[in-house]
Amino acid sequence: MSLETPPRPRMISVPAFHDARGSLSPLEAGILPFNLARLFFIRDVPPGARRGGHHAACDQFLFATAGACVVAVAGGAGARENFILEAWKAGLFVPKGMWLELSGFRDNAVIAVACSERYEAPAH
Repeated sequence: MSLETPPRPRMISVPAFHDARGSLSPLEAGILPFNLARLFFIRDVPPGARRGGHHAACDQFLFATAGACVVAVAGGAGARENFILEAWKAGLFVPKGMWLELSGFRDNAVIAVACSERYEAPAH
């Protein structure tokens, strides 16, 4: 019987190409450890507010396109790890089922979140 190590959160670099016209950062197949099904943006977060505070419903990749924030991630064992997202630096892969919370938004932060699954509204 093979025991697989569960995926862990990790920073992933996004390539950047620079020339006299500016910079281009493609997010192509093979960079993310999952197929992209949805993309959304977190922005206009008031000072002191937090986002997330729940378990990830699918694999996610968080990337700051402006400003910065802190992402706290915890797994089944409860060990909490903090990651800092800064604009156009590496992004954070968060595997499905991990608890995450975003805080410390600064400099008009905009966080892009790529997801492995489409959004399903909760049944009422």
